[in-house]
Amino acid sequence: MIFRPRIVACPKCGTRFESDTDVFIFLGLGLLLGLLLASLLCQPARAQERTAYTVPFHTVRGLILLDGQLNGHAAVFLLDTGANNSVMDYRAAGFPSLKLDALRSTGTAGSEGSCTVREVKISLEHKSWLNRRVCIMDLSDASRRAGSQIDGFIGVDVLREFSAVRIDYKTQTVTLEK
Repeated sequence: MIFRPRIVACPKCGTRFESDTDVFIFLGLGLLLGLLLASLLCQPARAQERTAYTVPFHTVRGLILLDGQLNGHAAVFLLDTGANNSVMDYRAAGFPSLKLDALRSTGTAGSEGSCTVREVKISLEHKSWLNRRVCIMDLSDASRRAGSQIDGFIGVDVLREFSAVRIDYKTQTVTLEK
């Protein structure tokens, strides 16, 4: 019996092969090359990483107070979703020589008082903001009205850095999710 190699032509590129073995080698190398190129050219799919910071809170007269640090010292911050800017007390921030009018209530909603802008370090649990520009004010009247020491207000300027702010009254935590 005479073995005659079978001639096979690739229908796409027209390459001619003399045996079935060559066809399988060609297809196998093509598949391997395709997988190699795909792994080199395509970025691996990564799930978006979500970072969440959970901060315990306590309430005083219905106000949410967060324990944190201001310029490395223990501080109590009022979570104020109605404040466009974060505000820190001048004494708690370490600027005792500033002469500022006390923050005063303007009625049912809102307050007014003199303010100067300074950079401070704010820390809540495992999240810190270095050189954060905030309004520095005299918050003594706010502390008196709240019935508790308030060293600063965390406002929308800080909260908008997060995709979600969740308040869980049952566990008394605020979760800030990136």
